[in-house]
Amino acid sequence: MNPYVSTISQLLVVSALRTLILMVLISGVVHSGPVHHQKTCGDLQPIKPAAFYNSCSKKYLRVNNKDIVADTDTNNTLFTITVNNSHGFLLFDPIANMFVCWKYNKKTSRLVPKRNPKDISLCIFEELPTDGAYTKYVSTKNRSYVMSFKSNGQQRIGKKSNVKKRSKCQPEAFMRVSKQNGSNCSSTYNDFCERMKRIKRHKVREEIRQLCAIDNSVHRKN
Repeated sequence: MNPYVSTISQLLVVSALRTLILMVLISGVVHSGPVHHQKTCGDLQPIKPAAFYNSCSKKYLRVNNKDIVADTDTNNTLFTITVNNSHGFLLFDPIANMFVCWKYNKKTSRLVPKRNPKDISLCIFEELPTDGAYTKYVSTKNRSYVMSFKSNGQQRIGKKSNVKKRSKCQPEAFMRVSKQNGSNCSSTYNDFCERMKRIKRHKVREEIRQLCAIDNSVHRKN
């Protein structure tokens, strides 16, 4: 056989093998698809424990009788509650057994505790980025109302006339400290829903009834 013909044949065979290997590799990448990571327990839970540290007061958020303050040194646990796949969430203080809600009119806004809010839309917060590692929390019903606290832990009441007033600290900046772990994966959900089941059923908001699967057969009166 002509040596040139033999060399060309060998080159063609090598080229064909390379093409075949490349096709196999491409096929493997295409059919393998993206890698799906298993969700953690915290990702799946609609109710999660967390603490909220205010940058200005340098203390944690809580319900204090008839007021909302950021004045405790301990990282007070609140429940964040997602309802109806909302991008926002409810805030519930299990110690006070109350929700954190908005009360506002055309000029002012403030946070107030509610045992069983009639209008749940006034109690839904949205988390937005702010300076550095901090976030701020606004009303989903009216984003111009922002959770804000003074250095003494008292609320900075929102007024349209002084929203841009200078402050020596960041009254709107919060750091959310997750307190979710494997051992309390479902305990927060059970704790919250047991509390809701003690309220008269017709007074519990529909969103909460659906979340906690509350019906007449499991309802307990006070």
